[in-house]
Order: sequence, then C-alpha cells, then structure tokens
Amino acid sequence: MADTPEQVLTFLHDLARRAKPYAEKDLAEVKAFARERLNLADPQPWDLSYASEKLREAKYAFSETEVKKYFPVSKVLAGLFAQIKNSTASDSPKNRSRLAQRRALLRAGTKRQKP
Repeated sequence: MADTPEQVLTFLHDLARRAKPYAEKDLAEVKAFARERLNLADPQPWDLSYASEKLREAKYAFSETEVKKYFPVSKVLAGLFAQIKNSTASDSPKNRSRLAQRRALLRAGTKRQKP
C-alpha cells in the first residue's frame, strides 16, 4: 500500500513507462491488420475498436458479441451486487438502513449530500 501520493504517482509513471512499448506494439498490430485484412488504408482512432475485435476473432477465434449472449447485463449486475453484499457487513441493521436510504435517493434521482 502506498504511504504518500508521491509514491502513487511514481508507481503510475513507472507503470506507464513500462507498458508503453507493449501498447505501441499492439497498436501497430491492429493498424496492420486493419490495412491488410479490412482494407482500411489509413485506420483512424474510431476504427480501432472494430479492427481490434476483428483481430481478436481472427487470432483467437473469440467473439465478444458471442460471449455477451451468455452474460446478460441484468444477471451480471445482480451477481456483482450479491458478491458485494456477501463481502461487506451489509446484513447489520445500521447498514441495511443506510442502503435503503441510498436506494431511495437513487430512485429519487438526487445525490447524497455530504454531512
């Protein structure tokens, strides 16, 4: 755990410095795929998501669209909230009361005011 904000920033800058060559390599691969396989002579930033998905399908026989069918948003969110509930002490009366208040505020469309 970082003790100071400076340690966090140092960590993040170091992480960015180390990750950048890999990101550049991946970007070059996606752009080359877009040029060669998708006939996009000059891939633009808005083309990269589509090209990345097509590259993933070609390289790994993996389709994000196909996988999404098995993970409907409603079930994923229900599972996520169940895990959060199980990992916190939300069963206590005090926490149940707070959760009920937050839900009511969310339903009303207002933000919680800081004390």
